[in-house]
Amino acid sequence: MAWPFSSVVIVPLQFVLYIQGATSFSTNAAWNSTVREQGVVGAVLLQWRNPTDVLSILLVVGGDVVQKALAQLSGGRLVPVAFSFGWVTYSLGALLSAVGDCRLMPSTPDCPSILVNTEAGYSRTNTSWMLGRILRDLEQRTPQGTHGLCITIYRAMPTTGTVRHDWVWYSGFVVITLQLAVAAIPWAWRGNWLILLATACGTLLALSGGALPQWRAEKWACRPNSPETYCLLRGNGHQQVIVIESAGMGLNLEDLASSRVPGLPFHRLLTTILAALWTVFLVTVAGLREDTWYLLAVGCMGMVQNIVAAGAARDPSVFGMALKHIGVVKGNKVMQVLMQTEELHPRVGASLVPILFPGRLRESERAFWDSKLMRVRAKPEIFLSANQQQVKNCQLENAAASSLTEEQAAVENIRLAAGTRIEEANATGDPTAASKAVKPLRRLSV
Repeated sequence: MAWPFSSVVIVPLQFVLYIQGATSFSTNAAWNSTVREQGVVGAVLLQWRNPTDVLSILLVVGGDVVQKALAQLSGGRLVPVAFSFGWVTYSLGALLSAVGDCRLMPSTPDCPSILVNTEAGYSRTNTSWMLGRILRDLEQRTPQGTHGLCITIYRAMPTTGTVRHDWVWYSGFVVITLQLAVAAIPWAWRGNWLILLATACGTLLALSGGALPQWRAEKWACRPNSPETYCLLRGNGHQQVIVIESAGMGLNLEDLASSRVPGLPFHRLLTTILAALWTVFLVTVAGLREDTWYLLAVGCMGMVQNIVAAGAARDPSVFGMALKHIGVVKGNKVMQVLMQTEELHPRVGASLVPILFPGRLRESERAFWDSKLMRVRAKPEIFLSANQQQVKNCQLENAAASSLTEEQAAVENIRLAAGTRIEEANATGDPTAASKAVKPLRRLSV
C-alpha cells in the first residue's frame, strides 16, 4: 500500500511545479509582448491593475501558519479556518505526513517544556503542541516580575472534556462571510462569477480539511478522569511553574505529553483526495485573468485570520481543559518558594527539587525534606531522587572522616538506608513495607 500513496505525493508535486513553470514561461512571453506594445511603465501599470500570476505563487506560501491555525481551532466537525494563501502547501504536507506517521498536529511544540507527575516524581519532556500552548497562555496570565520563582496552582473543573468556543473561533465565521461578500462584488458589478466560485470552493476545501476525524483523535489521545497532579514548566532557570490538579476530573497529561498518534481508517484516502482537489484548485486559480484583485483581497483577509488564530493566547477551556485558579506561591528565593508550596500542596515542591536543584543541598534544606519524607504516606521515593547524590556524597565523606574502608562504608550505607525505610514504614503503618525494609539487614547478618 506504500507505493500508490508515495506516487500520489510525488505526482501532484511534479504537476504543480510543471504548471508553475509553464505559467512563468507564458507570463514572461506576455510580459515581453506588453513591454514592446506599451512600454515598461504601461506593462507595470497593467500588472498592478490586474495581477494574475501572483495568486498562484501566494497559494503555496504559509503552510505552517495554516497548520497551527487548524491545531488551535480543530476538534469539532466545523472548524472555521478561513481560506487563505498556504492551503495548497499545507495539503501536500499533510498528505506526506499521512503516508508516514499520520500526524496532523505540529510535530514539535513551539514552547519546549517539562511535565512532572508529582505523585510518582517522574519527569518527561513534553512533545505535545497543545500542552506547550497551554503553558505559554497560562504564563501570560501571571504578572511578570523580578521574583525568583512563581508557582501557580490550578484545579480541573467538572466541565473538563467539553470544548468551549471563544472569539477566535467565531472570528473565522465573520471572516468567511466577509470573503464571500467581497468575492460577490465582481459578480454583481460585471457579471464575473468566477471569483465567487473560486472563493466558495476554497472555503469548502478549507472546512473539509479541518473536519477530518484525525484531528480530534490526535488532539485528545489521552485517558480522562486522572487523579494525578502535574507540574508544567520550561525547565531550570525559568520563573514560571504551572501546577494542574486533575482531582479525578482532568485529563491524563502524561498521555498528552507523549503525543500519541492513533491512525484512523480512511485517513490516508481522505487526505489524498483533499490534496488532489487543492492541486486542481491551484491550476484553476492560475488561469484567472480578470478581477484578480478581489481574489487577492479574499486571500489576504484569510491570511490575517489564520495568523491571528495561530498565535492568539486562549483559555485552556477551548482545548477541553477547564481549570479553576487556586492560588499563587512566589518569592525571591526559589528554595523557600518550594518549601512554602510543599506545606500547602504536599509532593508538589518535592517533585520540583530534582529539576530546579540538581546539585547538593544545604544541611537545613536536607533536614526539611527529610522531615517531609516522614509525613508522606505513599511513594516517598520522590524525595530520595532529589537527594540521592547528596546523601551518597555525605555518607562517603563521613566514612572517610572515620577512616572506614570502602567496604565498610558500603555496609554502613545499606544500614542507613534500611533504617530510613523502616522508619518510613512505621510512620505509614505498613507491615509489608517494614518486612521488606528489614531484608537487607538480614542479608548483612548472614
